[in-house]
Amino acid sequence: MILVVGGAGFVGSHVVNLLLEKGPVVVYDNLSTGHRGAVDERAIFIEGELSDQQRLTQIFTLFPVQSVLHFAASDSVNEAMGNPEYYYENNVGGTLALLKVMRACRVKNILLSSAVMACSEEEELLQGQKCMIEQMLEVYTKAYDMNGIVLRYCKSTGVQATVSEKPESAIDGTGNRGFNNVSDVANSHVGALEALEREKPSFRMYDLSEVSSKNMQPEHRWQAEQNVHEMIEDAWNWHENSKC
Repeated sequence: MILVVGGAGFVGSHVVNLLLEKGPVVVYDNLSTGHRGAVDERAIFIEGELSDQQRLTQIFTLFPVQSVLHFAASDSVNEAMGNPEYYYENNVGGTLALLKVMRACRVKNILLSSAVMACSEEEELLQGQKCMIEQMLEVYTKAYDMNGIVLRYCKSTGVQATVSEKPESAIDGTGNRGFNNVSDVANSHVGALEALEREKPSFRMYDLSEVSSKNMQPEHRWQAEQNVHEMIEDAWNWHENSKC
């Protein structure tokens, strides 16, 4: 069984749909940015905070979870600058809480979905939190005999690209940021999960972006399969179908 934290969000819900074709999935989300309606009815949905170790322990006790996909790190630049305390508590503290419970419950496999941005000073500050999580995952997995993969990619076209006042900024606002279709990104997560469970690497990092930031050191490149029109159509459909 797979646990997807942040599975009610844009990318996470697409990954859940693919995983359900292979087996049972538990979705854990606080619905701060995700939508309950985006979660496939076949999945087991549990609402809760990433930092709630007691609730996470209950999940690992009730369900035979073998692997975890982590989509629950917040990535809004405006909110991060306005409330940095929450972002550190959720992104850094929450990820540490998840890793601690996984270790205690002997769940060894984790895949971190890491949307990265480095187009402005504010975005670089937020990216620093993401890098901190990635480094923590690398050290933790190696020290405690766990298996981890990080997938880095520029933020997928999503709801912001269709309903914000400046939709172009979510796609390629500066000309320096790549963009990925959510279906392509979702498929890459499923493939990475299969490799994680099969090969059990202590730690690996892959770059899925069409355009690398200066801090990335990718192991291999990845090519998107869908064009911009298909990306926007997917994003709009998800937004419309996810309204509560």
